[in-house]
Amino acid sequence: MAAGGGVEQLHSRGAGSWRGQVPFAEVRKLESVMNSKLALQQKEAVFRAVRQLTPEQRLNAFLTHCRLVTCLYRAGAVQRTTNRRQGP
Repeated sequence: MAAGGGVEQLHSRGAGSWRGQVPFAEVRKLESVMNSKLALQQKEAVFRAVRQLTPEQRLNAFLTHCRLVTCLYRAGAVQRTTNRRQGP
């Protein structure tokens, strides 16, 4: 992430502590352990590709991402509701 922005900035401000979320420091530990040469190459390729997008393409990609995340959230909410009704 760029300096002064992103997840680091939100975390340093104390923004949002969600239930069941892994603490930020633990995520950083996992990232350092789980990095592989292939993962780093792919991450760099994604960053290069993003830099080549036009502002319109970036906005469209962001909109698509938001729609997908919303669909996943809704599916999870439906599943959680179904699990509560059925009981253990």
